Amino acid sequence: MLSTIFDPRYIKLDLESTTKTGAFGEIIETIAESDPKYDRQELMEAVILRENKMKTIIMPGIAVPHGYINSVKGIVGAVGFSRAGIKYDKDSPNPVHIFFMLRRFVVDKTN
Repeated sequence: MLSTIFDPRYIKLDLESTTKTGAFGEIIETIAESDPKYDRQELMEAVILRENKMKTIIMPGIAVPHGYINSVKGIVGAVGFSRAGIKYDKDSPNPVHIFFMLRRFVVDKTN
């Protein structure tokens, strides 16, 4: 099951960004480089929109940023690792080292 969501091509082992938005961009770039059916801007907008509603840190050091888009069916996951850690926001006492980014797409139930 996890291998159908987390494609090995969508894993970024060494994030270079120092901001969460930069990390999102690096992870999205990993997805878009591997599979051109994904639109970088649409992916980023979906993640930022969701993130603005509620932060997605699930425990110290781990965040699960995600978003909803209509252009592709199913669920796609990507993983990013930051050795240095990234300050997620002003209220987060611990840096985030692991990002599990999920894209939840509209599923066509007619197929």
